[in-house]
Amino acid sequence: MAKVFSFVSTDTPISGVTTNPIEIEKVNFGSDFVEKVSNKNEIIITNTNAPVGLAETFRFAIQPIEDIYRGSDVESSLRSTAKRGVSVLVQHTFVMRETDPSDATYERFVPFVAHTVLKFPSSEALTAAIAEKSFRRHLAGWYLTGAHGADRISQLARGVLLPSDVK
Repeated sequence: MAKVFSFVSTDTPISGVTTNPIEIEKVNFGSDFVEKVSNKNEIIITNTNAPVGLAETFRFAIQPIEDIYRGSDVESSLRSTAKRGVSVLVQHTFVMRETDPSDATYERFVPFVAHTVLKFPSSEALTAAIAEKSFRRHLAGWYLTGAHGADRISQLARGVLLPSDVK
């Protein structure tokens, strides 16, 4: 019988919340991006519609992991004998324009960077669905319980680290 991954944590149902949709931006990689840098474990693509000097890039990288248990508190008696894994990075670098509706002469450019690293075991039990669910569970940290608005991101940007409903 094939091995299967499942989450060990269980979640208390959230009253009145059955779904939690998050809108993903409609980035058209095939039409707007070209390869900029490529090597064995990394590719950077750049948006050809971005102005020169104000680049938008996505970086995709993968790196082997010798021991996925390094830094983990999983008891050694509960560990798999297979310890190898991979670290997957997606990084997005872009620039935004800041203007002032009351001052037509005001214009500034501000750099932004976002990156996510997911570390997975090299296991036949790791399916695309489990990898995606792991990523979606990680995203929950950016939102208030049962919500998908910008409130938690606003709190984090202002240094409020503890979610408001954690006692």
